[in-house]
Amino acid sequence: MRPTMVRPGRDKLSGSVEIDETLIGGQDKGGRRGRKAGRQSLVAIAVEVHEPKGFGRIRMQRIPDASGRSLIPFARSFVVSASTVPTYFRRGYNGLKRFGNIHKRVKLSESGDPAHGLLFYSLLQQAMLAPSVTYKEMIAHGQQHG
Repeated sequence: MRPTMVRPGRDKLSGSVEIDETLIGGQDKGGRRGRKAGRQSLVAIAVEVHEPKGFGRIRMQRIPDASGRSLIPFARSFVVSASTVPTYFRRGYNGLKRFGNIHKRVKLSESGDPAHGLLFYSLLQQAMLAPSVTYKEMIAHGQQHG
């Protein structure tokens, strides 16, 4: 993952924060597909959702599995308590309410948005295609235009 996506010390996400997870990486030739594929990594993604449409800040982190032992610490690290957290019907998210979040379960088929669920894949794809920029390069670029 790019260092800018996992930089510690940033403000937590707030408001309506959708959380999902996705697999990235390749499939071994003739190997398994999906969550059992050996060369893929599971990445949790949290994004601030703006109404009526759009999104704000994003946080991503590689997680070992999609259990509550992995998803709840991810949410606690990156999402402010009392935020509304829409998720899919994965049991790993069941503990969100215990930490002060408003947990809303969303059925993809009932969301009314044909792109719902594709947002994370699209964001991840864009992030992987973007050229790496170091912090020093960002600062130097900002000073040239400042």
